[in-house]
Amino acid sequence: MCGRYQFSLIPGDPALARLRALVAQRYPDYAIPDGEVLPSQRVPVLVAGEQKAAVGLMQWGYPSPGGSGLLINARRETAGEKPMFRDSLRLRRCAIPVTGYYEWARDTRQKFFLSQSGKRLQYLAGLYDLFEGTARFVILTAEANPSVSDLHHRMPVILRQAQVLTWLNDPVQARLILAQDLPDLEREPVS
Repeated sequence: MCGRYQFSLIPGDPALARLRALVAQRYPDYAIPDGEVLPSQRVPVLVAGEQKAAVGLMQWGYPSPGGSGLLINARRETAGEKPMFRDSLRLRRCAIPVTGYYEWARDTRQKFFLSQSGKRLQYLAGLYDLFEGTARFVILTAEANPSVSDLHHRMPVILRQAQVLTWLNDPVQARLILAQDLPDLEREPVS
């Protein structure tokens, strides 16, 4: 599961510098978050553009069909079958830039920061849609691999940087990307 993630403005990371420049150019009055991102926040995401990714601002979480709360994740195994996510998986995929995400140990409730080894900017696979004129996204999750499974039984679908454009633009290849094994993650306790 992914209930909080981190987006840190790490100096010297060229991918983050490019993303910051794109956001500043398109949304000059928007202050990019620096730190922990919570559901319902409005944050930058990548969407399909002409021959490259485009940046947009979206709110994290689809409104719950029951009317209370937000749906912040969708299971990769069933997203194509669920009416709420089916069209988004086919037509509206996004990539959420993160520097890692947080998970809490089931038994101790210790908070951990999880990320790929040696990676700064990473991308989570997501879906988006419009709800009453507001663009919103969810993060796709999968069964956790052994590097995470002792903390939680789910983890976000992490895209390799080389997969981002394919994920955004090619629905057939996107299905293949969703079926791939997820990378091992490193963790560090957070006080």
